Amino acid sequence: MVDDRFAGKSIPTSDFAGDDGQADPNVLQALRDFRAGAIPRSQVLVRLASARLFVPVKALLDSVEETQDGRTVEKDSHMATVSIQTADGRRGLLAFTSADALTAWDCDARPVAARGQSAAAAAQGEGANALVVDLRTDHTFVVEGDALTALASGEDLWDAVADPEIQRAVMTAVAGVARDRSCQFELTYPLHDADVRVAVVGTPGLDVNAVLTDAAAALGENEVLRARLTHGVELGVSPPS
Repeated sequence: MVDDRFAGKSIPTSDFAGDDGQADPNVLQALRDFRAGAIPRSQVLVRLASARLFVPVKALLDSVEETQDGRTVEKDSHMATVSIQTADGRRGLLAFTSADALTAWDCDARPVAARGQSAAAAAQGEGANALVVDLRTDHTFVVEGDALTALASGEDLWDAVADPEIQRAVMTAVAGVARDRSCQFELTYPLHDADVRVAVVGTPGLDVNAVLTDAAAALGENEVLRARLTHGVELGVSPPS
C-alpha cells in the first residue's frame, strides 16, 4: 500500500553519485547467511546501518481536470513512500538492497537511495513499526522493536545475547527448571529467526523433552523477555562440554 503519512517528508540521503544500483555483496551475503542460520541478527544490523538501500516512492494523484476536448488529465500529484500493513495493524516501511530488487517488486516505484540508518529513522519517525528489507525475496529481513530503535539512532546496535537485562531475565526464568530437573542452561546466539537461543546441556538420563517443555513455559511467563524480545526465544540442546 502507499502510505500518505510519508507524503512530503524527506528521507535523508547521502551522495550516491556513480552508484550502479547493485546490492552490496557483503550486505546480501549477510542477509542470506542469517536466513541460513549462520550468523546472528546483530551482525546483519551492523551491515545494514551503513548500507545504501533503496526506499520505493510512488506518485499519487491529487486532482484531475478536464480539457476542452473532454479528456481527463492529471492536474496535481505528489510522491509518497510505500509501506505494508499486517493484519494486526502494524506497518512496515519498505527498503531494497538493489534497484533490481525494487523493480522486481513493483516496476512503477521510483527508488530513492538512503543509508540503512536513515531509512530506519524515517520509518520510526513516521510511526511505522518496522523496516522491511527486500520484501518477497528468499532473504527478506524485518527490523523492528529495539533493533529498529538502535538502527535508527546510530548508537551501538542492540545485541540481545549480550544485554545484561536479558541475561538476568533468562537465567531467572530457567533457574527453577534447572534446580528441579538437575540440569544446566546456556544462553547463545540463535540458529534461526529468534533473538536468543536457550539450550539445555544434554546429559545422560536427562528427560530433554520435559526440560524444554518446562523451560518454554517459564520463559514465556517472564515479563522482561515478553516486553523486549521481538522475535522470541529459540530452545535447543547443547552437548556436554
